[in-house]
Amino acid sequence: MTFLPSGKTVEVDPEKFRMATTGLPGSILDIAEGFKMGLDHACGGVCACSTCHVMVKEGLESCNEATDAELDEP
Repeated sequence: MTFLPSGKTVEVDPEKFRMATTGLPGSILDIAEGFKMGLDHACGGVCACSTCHVMVKEGLESCNEATDAELDEP
């Protein structure tokens, strides 16, 4: 996973889904927090804000479908 604008790439071990204490286990927010990437978010990982939306440029097939909570507009 590559975080922009820093360009830092991290390897994610699927056996260790819980990376941090914010966001759902294995979520991009969880991974970003686990690697201390500083992904800005205001809701604490409960899909209540729009500050941590991402663009998937490669590997979309490995992502889960969005949940109803993620698709809800605040």
